[in-house]
Order: sequence, then C-alpha cells, then structure tokens
Amino acid sequence: MTNKIKQRTYLFLKGKLASPLLSGSGETNETKNDVVVDAFNHPFVPGSSLAGAFRHQLEQIFVLDKNEIDSLFGNKERQSRLIVHSMKINNEKITIRDGVELSEDKLAKEKALYHYQVIETGASWEIRLEWVIRDENDEKNTNKEKALINGILEGIDSGHFRIGAKTNRGFGKLTLKSVQIEEFNYEKKEDAKRWLTWCWDCLIKSDKNVIEDKRLLGNDQIKLDKTTHFSLWVPLALKDTLMIRSYRIDEKNEDGNLNSKEDEQKNEDDYVHLQANGKSVIPGTTWAGAIRSRLSFILDTSFKEMSGKTKLIEALFGSSTTVLKDEKLQASFIQVDQSVLNKDRSLSITRNAIDRFTGGTVEGALYTGKVAVRGETELVLRWTGKNNGLSNEAICGMLLWVIKDLQEGFLAIGGETSVGRGIFKKHPTKKINLNGQELTNESAYFKEAARAVKEWNNGLT
Repeated sequence: MTNKIKQRTYLFLKGKLASPLLSGSGETNETKNDVVVDAFNHPFVPGSSLAGAFRHQLEQIFVLDKNEIDSLFGNKERQSRLIVHSMKINNEKITIRDGVELSEDKLAKEKALYHYQVIETGASWEIRLEWVIRDENDEKNTNKEKALINGILEGIDSGHFRIGAKTNRGFGKLTLKSVQIEEFNYEKKEDAKRWLTWCWDCLIKSDKNVIEDKRLLGNDQIKLDKTTHFSLWVPLALKDTLMIRSYRIDEKNEDGNLNSKEDEQKNEDDYVHLQANGKSVIPGTTWAGAIRSRLSFILDTSFKEMSGKTKLIEALFGSSTTVLKDEKLQASFIQVDQSVLNKDRSLSITRNAIDRFTGGTVEGALYTGKVAVRGETELVLRWTGKNNGLSNEAICGMLLWVIKDLQEGFLAIGGETSVGRGIFKKHPTKKINLNGQELTNESAYFKEAARAVKEWNNGLT
C-alpha cells in the first residue's frame, strides 16, 4: 500500500542570536572546541543538531507523550515528517573565550584552563523547515503536528528554545524576527504544477507570505499544554570593579582568519574584562559556579548534620564530569542566563605581584589589567515545574539564600576578589521579580527551603 505525499509546507525562519552560540565541531585547530564551519569557512548548525534540540525542548516546555513526538520527528520504524535544514549564520563574529575549572574553594584546578570558540550575540541566522503530510495522516494527527511546529516557533520566539552547548548557562538563545510560509496541496493540480518550478529563493527573495504573528494557524488550532516555568529576575548594581578575565581577545579578521599573535601583542593590557560586541558581560558559567559554590557553603554551615548535600547540589546544578564510571551524569535543573553590564566604564590598572611568603613584590611581575567599573546588571535564573524532588518554593528559597549574600556583598563574582573586585549590591530602585511579579514574603520561601533541605536529607538516611 502506498503512502503518498499529499501536502508539503515550507517554512523560512529568520532571526538573531540573543546570546552567544557554542556549536562545536570537535576540532581543536584553534581551541579545545572550535565552531563548526562549512567548506567556505562559514559557521553553521547541522540540521541533525537542530532537530534534536527542537525535539528535546518541545518535551521540556510542553506536556507531550512519546507517540506525539514520534509522529512528527520519527523513530526507529518511522521516518521524520519534519525535515530540518542546517542553520545558516550570517554577519558572525567568532571570538575565543576562556574556561577554567574551579575547586569548591574557588581555586583553579591544575591544568584546568581551556579555550573555546563562540559565535557572539547579534549574528543573524536562517532556518529552513519542510513539513510533509502523507495519506496516512488524518485530520487529528495533522492538526497535532501543526501544533507541534507552532510550538517550535513559539519556543524560539519566547526565548525558551536554546541550541548548541551550554544552553543551561545562557548560551544559544534565539530571537525570531520573521516567518515565511509556502504550502502545496498536491490534490490541487495547479499546486502540483507550481511546485515543479518552485525553489527556496522564490520564497526568500519575496516579501510575501510572512506570518505576522509567527504562527502557523489561527485561534482554532490545537493548543499544547505547557509545563510551568519559573523565572527569577534579580537587579544588581556593581559596587566598585569587576574582573572576569579574557586573556584571549581574538576575533576573525576580514580574511575570515583569527588574528595573529602579533596582533594580540599590540594590545597594551595583559588581560581585559570579558566583552561581547563592545559590552561587558558576565557569563552564565561564572554566575552558576559562584551560586553553586555559595549554596554548598550555606548548606555546610547551616545544616552541619546534612549528609546529602552533594546529591542536592547536583539535583539543582548538575553533576560534575568527574563522577564515577557507574554514575550517570545529570544536567543542570537551573538555567542561568548571561548578563550584560550596563552604564559601566573600563579602567586599566597596573599592579605588582606579591610574594605571599615575604610580603614583597615579585621581580619582573608588573602587569596591567582592564577592569569594568560600576554599572548595573540583571541576574536571571530559570527552571521548570517538572518534579525533581523539590518544590518550586523551596528552589526559589535556596536561590534567595545566595542572592541575599550577593546583594549584601558577602559573595564576590569573578577574579581578583581578594582585592575587592566583583562585589555587588541591591539595585537602588528595582526589586526582585518572580515570573514578572515583585517577589514578596521572602521569609516564606526561606522557611520552605529549610524544610525541604531537612526532608531531602531525611529521605537519604
């Protein structure tokens, strides 16, 4: 029995990167993790990676069963009905970022410094989707698949969908600018003839068929039930200076190659604060590491008899890559966005290295660093309502424990904290928000967090 195609729908999506994109190729020519590029040295995201990200995040954001996902994306027995082409990236700026693994005492582990390439915020992207409807699709299945595709558009448009690596640390966020659509119903002879001469450029170069509200259907579509999402927004002001070091400030030059070492040496500073598109930034990795470390410290000092601290920390922030072979790695439950520092200025400071034993200066150890001064930013923490053994109020309460230390200057961020850098304070006018509403009755969240910690520990003993 044939199962012929009766309809095709083409979607052309355009947008920009709202945060850096880490799409690694596995190559290590320039860094430990180079961006994947095509034959013309242009970065892209493979269609297989995109399809996997779409499928995974649909399952995270919406309440779906496996059969509904398999209907659109296929399985071992069924071919995918949704063809996902590679994401094309234009106007890109590829930079190199540093990473270092820290111990719980915030000390760098030996030989744990590494570099990786990212595509910076602001690059434009294009995605092409092709949806195939066959004879076996009844109206109900077709409408459900339309709702799933609409869920992809909604997820991108809302910023919930992330692609690439380190998505729980603020990477890979997209903004959706426009959606164009072209449909062919093969049961209509004129559509079948039109399809024979149609090409993607016919859609891309025209201003027609743009979906204004970025949706496939109108109000009569099948709605997908969403999982509950939580977003904790914390406005902060930088008290003095901040230094998140970027030793490598390489960018691709006009020839598409990374700047040479000679170009690097023209810079007068030995290191600078990390920037993206001319703005000082605080990576999600920096925030997450500091929050994780501080929460661990709070649990150690306030719950001294607690034996399940490690399991609790891993339930919130994921497991370490150094777990035992028979243990399963766990992704971070908390998503931490990259922050942009606004209203700041840069300042070069020259210092001497000090010998810790003698208290004197180290000969030949004069160096200059460019720090960020003052300014304000927002820390954004997100998580879903999917059950991980903790109530949402308890999760919020534990995060607030750390945020209070951050606002009072007890928790410093970044490097050179021993000389007073990285200290924040409350924003003078803006308040903490939970899901867009001002957070009130903080004590209730603190109590629920304390109760949950004790209950968690009792469950493990």
